[in-house]
Amino acid sequence: MKNLLTQIKINYLRVILRNKRFLFMSIILPIVFYLLFTKVMNVGVPAHYMKTWQLNYMISMAVYSSLISSVVTASNTLLEDREKHFTLFVKLTSGSDLRYYLGMIAVFLPLNIFAIAVLGLTAKLANGVSVSVMGGVALVILLPLLSIPLLLIGILISMSGSSNTVNILSQIVMFAFAIIGALWWPIELLPKALQTIGKLLPTYQISTLMQEIIHNNPVSTDRVLGLVIWTVVLALAITLSMRHKRLQEVQTI
Repeated sequence: MKNLLTQIKINYLRVILRNKRFLFMSIILPIVFYLLFTKVMNVGVPAHYMKTWQLNYMISMAVYSSLISSVVTASNTLLEDREKHFTLFVKLTSGSDLRYYLGMIAVFLPLNIFAIAVLGLTAKLANGVSVSVMGGVALVILLPLLSIPLLLIGILISMSGSSNTVNILSQIVMFAFAIIGALWWPIELLPKALQTIGKLLPTYQISTLMQEIIHNNPVSTDRVLGLVIWTVVLALAITLSMRHKRLQEVQTI
């Protein structure tokens, strides 16, 4: 446990203090999008639905913030660690792959909580959006936990190859999950085929599940099951990738 806490402390210093990209991509960019869509590009939204729209879009941008930090920032941070042999340093100091990845998850979850809290404050000041105490707790605690599949995707992408491959793949996944997953605009605006795909993506499942919770609507068990399936499948994929990598290392010795 002591080694894990030390690893988490090191990761905080590396990821937060030395990574200005996280500040812009995960916090400022979703805020800019939120203000743009709720203050400028809100033509056609009925007046009686405006507050609901502003609240739902805040949830979408909170998921978008988690998507950026989990897929883009996390994958590039993990790749940089590998290229600079930081992961080798962890192993040589009696560390393990499991402890390393748990340490990274323990860093990115609080970062997502912070980004969501800042976005919620922006929505409150800009549009007067308010949620109940339980709704606020759900946003800052439950949403980051539901976003764990996104973080697992970032970990898996970091194992895909070179920096060019990781950068391109993380950007493609981020934009695809944001657009098809209905974070930028309603899924009903997409073609039917893309709607079917979009409803299977974790971004859509997280945002709609959070909207159900915030609005005190019945929670869809299908969406909960979908996120569980995503988590299990991605965890298995990461485990298999790590085993394959270790076998390659043994064969090259």
